[in-house]
Amino acid sequence: MGYVIKNLYITVDRKDRTDRSRSIEVMRQSMEKGISVFLCPEGTRNKTDQPLLDFKDGAFRLAIATQKPLAIVYCHKH
Repeated sequence: MGYVIKNLYITVDRKDRTDRSRSIEVMRQSMEKGISVFLCPEGTRNKTDQPLLDFKDGAFRLAIATQKPLAIVYCHKH
């Protein structure tokens, strides 16, 4: 697991604008190398009774910047 986290997991401090920009840049560079990126667009763990939190726009901005398609996956909790 340590290898995966160290080499494949991109962290982001959503409260820090600089760190958000850094993570987007790391993802952009990965995508330009042909590496797929998986994002959870609601942004954080949902601790409410709502099915989803507000979406963040990073995935969309990243797709536009790299001209790569998005694949939308909907996972419904039973």
